[in-house]
Amino acid sequence: MKIEIRDLGALKCADFTINDLTIISGANNSGKTYATYALYGYLKLWRRYFSFKSLLSHLVDELNKQGAAELSVDLLEKNFPKLEKQACEKYVSELHRVLAGTEKYLSDAHFRLTSKPFEGFRKHGFEHRAVRANTSLFRVSYQGGSSPIRITLLTELSKLQNPGETTQLGIDFLNNVLLDQLLGPVYPEIFIASAERTGATIFQKELDIARNRLIESMGENASGNLDPYKAILKASTDYPLPVRDDINFIRSVESLAKDEGELVKANPGLLDDFHDIIGGEYRFVKNQGLFFVPSTKKTSRLTMGESSSAVRSLLNIGSYLRHKAKPGDLLVIDEPELNLHPINQRKIARLVARIVNCGVKVFLTTHSDYIIKELNTLIMLSPREGHLERIRIEENYREDELLSPSKISVYHAQEGNCKYGEMKKAVRGMTLEPADINVEQGIEITSFDDQIEEMDRIQSNILYSHD
Repeated sequence: MKIEIRDLGALKCADFTINDLTIISGANNSGKTYATYALYGYLKLWRRYFSFKSLLSHLVDELNKQGAAELSVDLLEKNFPKLEKQACEKYVSELHRVLAGTEKYLSDAHFRLTSKPFEGFRKHGFEHRAVRANTSLFRVSYQGGSSPIRITLLTELSKLQNPGETTQLGIDFLNNVLLDQLLGPVYPEIFIASAERTGATIFQKELDIARNRLIESMGENASGNLDPYKAILKASTDYPLPVRDDINFIRSVESLAKDEGELVKANPGLLDDFHDIIGGEYRFVKNQGLFFVPSTKKTSRLTMGESSSAVRSLLNIGSYLRHKAKPGDLLVIDEPELNLHPINQRKIARLVARIVNCGVKVFLTTHSDYIIKELNTLIMLSPREGHLERIRIEENYREDELLSPSKISVYHAQEGNCKYGEMKKAVRGMTLEPADINVEQGIEITSFDDQIEEMDRIQSNILYSHD
């Protein structure tokens, strides 16, 4: 899955590919968060913009006349890039709502996601039925390979009260089946822990109070001067979509308390690693709410307000892992190092590696040299041969933490040459440069090293350059 961004906030141009582990680093105000939020918004909302109906309209007559119709997979594949482009263009027209920005500021923005679903799609057949009022209306079936996709009416048209309406229902059903079968496997279910997650955790109740007051004021407004639609729209767009989703997820955590996600069912050790990072665990008490129980004093119950900023900042990540995570997901963490001591930054890097190796893709933005260097260690130990295996055992690194360089893509936000579209000459602007990754040295991000070397130089001058 490849993403192409142009003129989005600070980013002049950016092209990046989603790997098992994808990392974007860079200075503040370099466009990392906008790129992350734009990706999140599309993968969260794509069903709102993607449609195959322009390719299905010709099937209506066949379905009416013959009770069945066929769609060529070759035709579908030929037109797919155009349909995906159209979906992205529709998304860009509403991108300001995702980013909580202004239409004017984002008027020249470009976002394009390209995927290649057909290789996997052709390997498997499927059959789905549309049922209404205990009556099977349609069957959509596909045998795989180059065979056509077939939609069949399962009841006689003469028995239907509104044949035309029912036929259109069949086209809608076929469109939804195609969305599920073609794009469901390649557009992952996405979860985000935004950089504002700490505030979302502690102020969620206050935000709920503000929302309730808004609803009350609408109900009490007798003059009719308040436009309810505009009031609700403004209240829901003051924050970017990822922040709103953070708040809504935290709001729902209590209802998820009894659920256990597929990932931790298969890999219960992941929660142990997470509890080690936060130094305890989250626990719900009936009629009292959410508490943090420290591992050093299990009789204590701390509210989120009484807990450390690290405990608050990791609440939604821990809750996602415990209750929702499953292989095939895409977990996005904006600045995983937030509020964490360097020891725990290293631990979170190792936890991320385990999550990746369990089948969840992870997308990070980070400023942390500790996280990058710990990931480097996991890459450099991955050959597991000779002295490397000895060091792995001596330093207590587990096999399921090791990372192959092929699983990782890293990009650094920096000034570079941008040329795209009909531009005749490249212009300077903020872009995402891919970092070199190899098993000998890991990830090469020179900006971190430059700052460390600069501090070393200054301190050397202080210590050794006496008059």
